[in-house]
Amino acid sequence: MLSAYDFKEGDLCYNIISNIVPYEVEVTYEIEPSIFGSTSDNYSGITVVVIPESVTYSGITYSVTGIGDYAFNDCTSLLSIHIPDGVTSIGYGAFRGCSSWSGDITIPDGITSIEGSAFAGCSSLTSIKIPNSVTSIEDYAFAACSSLTSINIPDGLNSIGEYVFYRCTSLPSITLPNGVTSIGPMAFGHCSSLTSIKIPNGVTSIGYWAFSYCSGLTSVTCEANTPPAVETRAFYQVPTDIPVYVPCESLTTYQTDEGWSYFTNVQCLSKEESAVEDINSPSTNTPKIFRDGQLIIIRDGVNYNAQGAVVK
Repeated sequence: MLSAYDFKEGDLCYNIISNIVPYEVEVTYEIEPSIFGSTSDNYSGITVVVIPESVTYSGITYSVTGIGDYAFNDCTSLLSIHIPDGVTSIGYGAFRGCSSWSGDITIPDGITSIEGSAFAGCSSLTSIKIPNSVTSIEDYAFAACSSLTSINIPDGLNSIGEYVFYRCTSLPSITLPNGVTSIGPMAFGHCSSLTSIKIPNGVTSIGYWAFSYCSGLTSVTCEANTPPAVETRAFYQVPTDIPVYVPCESLTTYQTDEGWSYFTNVQCLSKEESAVEDINSPSTNTPKIFRDGQLIIIRDGVNYNAQGAVVK
C-alpha cells in the first residue's frame, strides 16, 4: 500500500513538490481524506503546529512552500499554528473544521491564493489578516467562521466567490476594496451581525442570496454609478427600510431598478453626507471606535458611521 505522503519529519508529513533545485515540499495530511470519519484520525490529538521554513530528508534540504489540500482537515484539537513566510499556497480544505483554533491569524505575504474551504468551520478564529499579495479567495474559504469579528479584504482582490463568508455570524462590518467587480452567491449569507456594508464603484454584479438573512444591517452604501445587477433574493430578509446610500446622479436609476427597488429608503450619497471621505486618514481629528458592533468615526467632535451619516 502506498503511503499518503512522501516522508514524515517530526510531527508533520510532507509531499515533495520539486526534487531538483529549488527543492520544495508541501505539508500534507497524515490520513487519506477518503477515510476521514466524523472524528478524524488526521494528526490525532495535535494541539500546536509550527511549520518549519525548511526540512531535511535523505540528505536534501527542502524549502516548505505549501500547505496541501486537506493537510489539517478536521484537526479539532489544533489550538494554534505558525505559518512561515516561505509558504506561498494554502490548499483546498487545508484547515477545514479546525474548530478549536482560536485567536488571530496572519497569512504570509507570499501567498497569492486561498483555495476553497481553506478555513471553513474554523469556528473559534476571531481575526484574520490577509496580505495584499492575495488576488483570489475561492468558494467557502471562510464559511462558518462564526467567531470572526475582524478581517481585511486585500486591495488586489477582484471578486468574492460563492459562500466565502457564509455564516460568519459575528462579523460586524466589512469594506470591499475598489478592485472588486463581483460578489458571488451567498457570499455573506447569514452574516447576522453585519451592520454595514460598503460596495465599491467597480462592482457590476451581486449574486443570488449574497446578503440574505443579514438581518442586522442598518445601512448599505453602493458607490457604483450604474446599479450592479442584483440576482434573486440577494438581500432577502434584510430590512427594506434601511438607508441605502448611492451616488446622487444615479439616485433615480437605483430607485427604479428592479433589483434595488427592494429598498424603500434609497438616498443620495453627497460629499456632505459622506463626511468621512477617508476613514483611514492618519489625521488626529478622526479617531475611530467600535460601539455596539458599529464603526464610529469622530471628526471635529461629530460622530459618523462608516457611510458618513451623523450618529448620536
